[in-house]
Amino acid sequence: MENQYRILIVTYWDETDTNLSMLKDDLNNLDVQDGIADRNIIIEYIRRKDADFKIELIGYDGDVKYTSDKYFEKFFENLFSIIDKMPIGKIEKELEEISESITEDSITKEDYERMKRKYLNLKKKILN
Repeated sequence: MENQYRILIVTYWDETDTNLSMLKDDLNNLDVQDGIADRNIIIEYIRRKDADFKIELIGYDGDVKYTSDKYFEKFFENLFSIIDKMPIGKIEKELEEISESITEDSITKEDYERMKRKYLNLKKKILN
């Protein structure tokens, strides 16, 4: 993998662009913040003279996975759905579900530690 994170690139020129304002408003939503963190996304803003508003999602492999020239209601819900359907996104989702279901009370301590190591190793592989 080339990137340690998924990158959401927001290109714009005008600070008062409605698309940019809506995006920034939604970034204050805790569910959106959690979704961004869960999906290992960082956001980069590029202000370029005379640029039209554009959002691009760059995957771990460096390829563009999604592009939009407008921001819309439920944008992040849509974006998260796209990510969750990607091969690595599916693995990440499964790992998250496994990690949430494993507690020391539900299995033996040895099994818990073994599964925890396996989970952490898989997560490390995804990020490297």
